[in-house]
Amino acid sequence: MSNVSSEAMDPYARRLARFVLHMDASSLPDDVVDKLEALLLYALSVAMADHGEGDVLQAAMPVVHNAPGPAGLVNSSQTRSAADAAAINAALMFARNQVDTHEDICGHIGCVVIPAVLALAQARAASADTVVAALAAAYEVPPRLGHGAIASAIKRGLRGTSVFGVFGAAASAARVIGLDERKTAIALALAANYASGVTQCFIDGTPEAPLHNAHASRAGVVAALLAEQGVQAAPNSIEGRAGFFRAVSDTVPELDFSGWSIRQVTVKPVPGCVINQQPVRVATKLMAREGLSSEDVIGVTVALHPGDAAYPGIDRYGPFPTRQGACMSTAFMIEAVVQRGRLTFSDFFTLHGPGPIHEQSRRVQAVADPGITEHFACRVEMQLRDGRKVQAEALDASGMNLDHAEIIQLCEALSGEWPCHSPATAFAGLHHAVRALIRYRDADCVDAVDAVMRATRLLDT
Repeated sequence: MSNVSSEAMDPYARRLARFVLHMDASSLPDDVVDKLEALLLYALSVAMADHGEGDVLQAAMPVVHNAPGPAGLVNSSQTRSAADAAAINAALMFARNQVDTHEDICGHIGCVVIPAVLALAQARAASADTVVAALAAAYEVPPRLGHGAIASAIKRGLRGTSVFGVFGAAASAARVIGLDERKTAIALALAANYASGVTQCFIDGTPEAPLHNAHASRAGVVAALLAEQGVQAAPNSIEGRAGFFRAVSDTVPELDFSGWSIRQVTVKPVPGCVINQQPVRVATKLMAREGLSSEDVIGVTVALHPGDAAYPGIDRYGPFPTRQGACMSTAFMIEAVVQRGRLTFSDFFTLHGPGPIHEQSRRVQAVADPGITEHFACRVEMQLRDGRKVQAEALDASGMNLDHAEIIQLCEALSGEWPCHSPATAFAGLHHAVRALIRYRDADCVDAVDAVMRATRLLDT
């Protein structure tokens, strides 16, 4: 990451704005370009995949958010205003609870920032060069605010995805529409006023989580548009004595602009909470390694980082009023693996309600282990009917940090769940369009985003 000079006493919003405007698509490292391509393809592949029947929230989004405009909706011929398209597509990208993740916000960046960038890029005919720079900035801003603050935010019942993600959406939106440093800083200061999202839904098992993403994405677009129109905002909205950090954290962390945060972004191989990804992977391999069936297993202990074990919803048992509760529950996800040998998305929407799996899942316990020092790490121990105990572990998050080729393979696998007659043809078209957008270096290319959105329309494929 290039060094960004700034006065130490500059407001955080101003320093972040300067950082965003220094982002240059032509000078991005090759691995960062690879990651951007993979993450964009991943977010769209998930949004296009099956998310179950009867999803009231997803059906309501395009009805409620219905302002006309030129921005496309994923897998639809409909268009909306940039703000409303961002909201609808952001909710859809979280419909399966299968998203990218950054530890420093204990949350998900792509499902908030990608919809904002794509919607405004269509509305303003932004060049591919601008879009790539905006996406790169979008992935860098939230972790730099979340680092050192996320633990306090979680304890307050706040969700990192939306509380910190809105700044990424505002930063990228400002970059797409060409705001200068002063107005970009205003957009970021306004974003501090939009930061929201509480995690009680994970405890009660209700479906508000996609709304967090939708609001954050839409709010980022609106913040940039308001700044463009000359709206003012408190310069110290982020770090001031009555500002954002005073509300969400016990401290005001220092901003660190070194390195590339996108390199630490992981993806979820399967749907469900990120905290349960490694336990599912480890339990699946353990069952296969030992040749176990459900009848062989008396109990399962899943040891987690203490902060992960305390995250809302992790320790819940079903039945759940919606599939969101099952997506958070360690017991549910591991029980599905024990019974079936693997976890699929259909498990969440067919099994979350009343049924025998929930009583059976009582044999699974998620416990805090102070010896596990990295977030998203785990140790899984199974007590067997023959008296043996078997275990396996993943003591870091490397199992989720897939490389470029592995993410592309995951996306291709997801295309098998797309509602079309020829998934292979549809996936090839989307991959080509995404690759052309991210790797295009012609600053005059303004149709690359339109090509990507056209490739998400599966109705005739």
